[in-house]
Amino acid sequence: MLRASGRPLLVLLVLGCARPGAGSDAATQSSSAPARAPRVPFCGGPVDAPTCADPALVCARTDRLWPISVCVPPCDPLAYDCPDADIGAVAMVCQPAALGFGCVLRGNLDGRALGEPCVQHRDCTAAAHCAPPDDVPGCAGPEGCCAAYCDLDAASCPVAGQTCVAHFAPGEAPPNLEKVGRCAVP
Repeated sequence: MLRASGRPLLVLLVLGCARPGAGSDAATQSSSAPARAPRVPFCGGPVDAPTCADPALVCARTDRLWPISVCVPPCDPLAYDCPDADIGAVAMVCQPAALGFGCVLRGNLDGRALGEPCVQHRDCTAAAHCAPPDDVPGCAGPEGCCAAYCDLDAASCPVAGQTCVAHFAPGEAPPNLEKVGRCAVP
């Protein structure tokens, strides 16, 4: 395993990634060219307000440690509606994005269970996020532990000692995500 500063080194390889400023698939493929995998476009705009050229996508950071953001399908963490849900595999995670939530490939295909240590949202199961250690009772992870999302209207959390708190500040939730909460220690 490659290591940097004593930590595992993340190597991000996305086949068929679009380069910033690259042309569209239609412009780069001829009718006789073999079909390519769909491209995953990078986000544009300033770092503090990234955007996607396609309004049907949201900008999500792929890793907490590296500033790589890509345009991905939006999702609802309470419904878990990422594209992989239709094929019966959970290879994605619905994680916070620049605006709302986005479907990102999971970093750990096993998915960490609630309460288990994590480094980033992609480490946790599909309907969970990597919460700060103080938000998860008994958390042994220095970076954090996996915690569930919750519905503010049916506020219940699976881990004892947590309560459902609003994920977004008042008036800041994107449309249809006003009921999204996260389980945390009050």
